[in-house]
Amino acid sequence: MKKIIILSFSITVILILMYSCNKDKTTYKNNNEIVDNNLDVSKFNNLFNFRDQIKSPLKTTNTISCDSAMWYMEALMNASNSRPDSIHPKNAIDTAYFSMQLDSAGMVPINIVSTTYYEMRDTIFQRLAELESETKDLWGADLQIQSSVNTLDFMVIFVMGYDLPWGYDPFTEDDDWIFGHTLGYCSTGAPPYSDGGEELEWRLNHPYFAIGGVGVIIEIHEDWKVADTNSIILYYKFVPGDSIPQCMENEELTDRLWLTHDAFYNTESNGGWSPNETWTFENCNFFSFTEPDTVGSEIGYKYYHGCQYWYAERADIIIHD
Repeated sequence: MKKIIILSFSITVILILMYSCNKDKTTYKNNNEIVDNNLDVSKFNNLFNFRDQIKSPLKTTNTISCDSAMWYMEALMNASNSRPDSIHPKNAIDTAYFSMQLDSAGMVPINIVSTTYYEMRDTIFQRLAELESETKDLWGADLQIQSSVNTLDFMVIFVMGYDLPWGYDPFTEDDDWIFGHTLGYCSTGAPPYSDGGEELEWRLNHPYFAIGGVGVIIEIHEDWKVADTNSIILYYKFVPGDSIPQCMENEELTDRLWLTHDAFYNTESNGGWSPNETWTFENCNFFSFTEPDTVGSEIGYKYYHGCQYWYAERADIIIHD
């Protein structure tokens, strides 16, 4: 089940700005600076600098504008503590209010920003801890200015996900599907927009498993598998005679669901399809084929599935505050 809330917080913006799906590698230097020609390093290194300033506020007399204070506090909170990739079936939205004294020029002293940032962080952590669930994450926080006259008054809206997600939807006794070509159920041919391959595909792309993991995608790996006479995982069948839509009964669909699941989540050395244990399965696309064929002296048709799938390498860009 997809999240019903679309998070548009600054962490999403930061990730989009600073990463692209086809970049090669991210280099971290001294855990304190990102060095990469493919990144907008200035934004990230400015965030590192802001973090260091609020960790030692007595060492500086710097001030920042109201808008900058909001941007940096929101960005650091999300980059340090949110897990927008985590999947939970339930969510909770909460708010908290804070105020920072401005100087005569309408700027915010760093020492006040520091105190308020950690107060805000602790408040969010406390609210998260109060959720009655063993599994929970902060999805994101959004800071909104309420007033900036004499004091900078702002509201933080934060979204938390909690509870364990569901697994695959089971194939029931009524889930007997024609193998492909969106020809529907075996018994009725309806609905005409799904088939055995489609039913496997959307289950395998379920976010409970196709979760990707924490971090930002830095490289995508694409591959294909096409069933043949030796296939155990993907559907393949040769039938002599005229072309007749083939049925996949629910028991076979269940077996192939878990066979394909195991292939996606195991490395090639363990009988799976993942070439590297550090890569995460992202999603797949099933295709169906019906082609004339001859096996020995028999003329007929072969019916089979092909599967296109993607893995990703991810970088965890958490900035520890």
